[in-house]
This record gives sequence, structure tokens and C-alpha cells, in this order.
Amino acid sequence: MHRLAPTKANAAISYKLKAHQGFTLIELLIYLGIVAIVLAIASTLVYASLQARVRRRSIAVVEQEGLRVTELISFAARNSRGITSPPPGATGTTLTLSTDATSSTPTIFSLATGTIRITEGTGTPIALTSNRVAASALVFTNLTPTSTPGTIRFSFKLDAVAPTGRGEYGYGRVFTSSASRR
Repeated sequence: MHRLAPTKANAAISYKLKAHQGFTLIELLIYLGIVAIVLAIASTLVYASLQARVRRRSIAVVEQEGLRVTELISFAARNSRGITSPPPGATGTTLTLSTDATSSTPTIFSLATGTIRITEGTGTPIALTSNRVAASALVFTNLTPTSTPGTIRFSFKLDAVAPTGRGEYGYGRVFTSSASRR
């Protein structure tokens, strides 16, 4: 293999190549612009993902608490001895049930300060909903026809409690159900 001897022309070409190995200011600005755009897109996607996660969590809280309250009221009505209030054919904001156990008679479902509560006998009211939801529009309708065990229809609205100005928490749902005594 034969090598060329170093000459002044080869040395000049080699020097010019070495001189251009760095970035120019324009190239650096272009690269920084591309990186800034990629970071902006990535941060927007992460923010949107976090908002969606918070919204899904709010929906799950409302759904879980609503179904739990619906089941508790239905269970209590099905297993009660009678519906005391509201009277047959009437609508009210509280449900009063008589039970077989004297310690839990009457069992009262009511709404107070955005919370659905149950009071059994002379005990203190127990919250059925948490502070993560606000309950409203609790209505009971006694659908009991004559000479039947008793049927109650009820509905209530639950809204996710959101910090001020946070729209991703905004979710509410109306729950409606009915239950007949056994």
C-alpha cells in the first residue's frame, strides 16, 4: 500500500475540515428550536393525560358512592317492616322505615349539608357519602298501592367536589332506583 506524502495542500484541507467540526450559531438555534418544540408537545400531552386521569377518578368516585348509597337504601327498604314516611302516593325528602329490631326503628334516610345520612333508632346520623362528593335533590316517592307490601322510588344527585376553577373534576350524575318490601 502506498501512502501519499504529506504536502502543504493536504495539510490545508485537513485544517479546513478540523475547523468546521463545531456547530454554527444558526445550527445551534435550529437544534434548540426543535428541542423546544418537542418539549412543548410532550408537556402538553403529559398535562392532558393528567387531566384525563383526574376526570376518570372523579367519575369513579361519583359512580362508586352513588351505587353504594343506592344499594344501602334499597337493602334497608326491602328488609323493612314498613314504610312510615312518605305516606302512600306522596313524595318527600326523607324516608322513614320501621324495622324488626327496636334499636334501629325508625331508620331514617335524609339529606343534610350535601351529605346523605342514615339514622337508626335514637342513634346519631351516619354519613353515607364522603366529602369527595356533594349530594343534592334527594327525593323519595312512595309508590305503594293498597294491599301490597310497599314500594319506594328514590333519586338523588351526586357531584364530584372540585377545587375552585378545576373543570376536570366537574362530573355529576342523577341516580334513580326503586325497592319493594319483601
